[in-house]
Amino acid sequence: MSSHEASRMPAAYSPSQGGGVQEYQWQLTDVSDASGKQYLLDPATKVVFFKPLRSTDWPKVYGRLDEKGQVVAMERKNEKGLFAALDAKLKAQQLRFKDVYDEYRGSKEGLDPPALLRLLVHTLPDLTQGDLMYFQVMLDVDGDGQVSY
Repeated sequence: MSSHEASRMPAAYSPSQGGGVQEYQWQLTDVSDASGKQYLLDPATKVVFFKPLRSTDWPKVYGRLDEKGQVVAMERKNEKGLFAALDAKLKAQQLRFKDVYDEYRGSKEGLDPPALLRLLVHTLPDLTQGDLMYFQVMLDVDGDGQVSY
C-alpha cells in the first residue's frame, strides 16, 4: 500500500444521497499487488478495486487485502448472472427479496455479513467466496458493513 494518506476522492468516487440522508465520503487509497499492478483499496473494508479508466466510472471490485497485506483476486461468476440467478430463484419460489431480507435480518438494523452469507447460501448454495463478497460490496451502499433495505 502506498504510504500517502487517504484523500477524498473526486465526485465520481464519493456517493451521496439527498433527502436528509447523511453524505458518505468514500475514501480509497492506492495499493499494488506483488507484480506492481496498481489498484484502489477501501481501507475500512479491505476491498480492492480496479482503477477505473475514466474519472466518471465507478471502480469495479477486484478482490481483497488479506491478513498479510497482500492483494488477493476474488473468484466469482459473471456479476450480472449472480443477480439474475437470485432474481430467478426468488421468482421460482414466489418470494420477494424484501421478505427474505426481513427473515434473515431478524430484529437488527440491517443484514450483517454472517446474515447475508446465510441468506445467499440458502438461496444460491453454489456461490463462491468471491460471489459472496461481491454481493456484500454491491449491497452495502453506505459502507457500514450492513446491508440496509
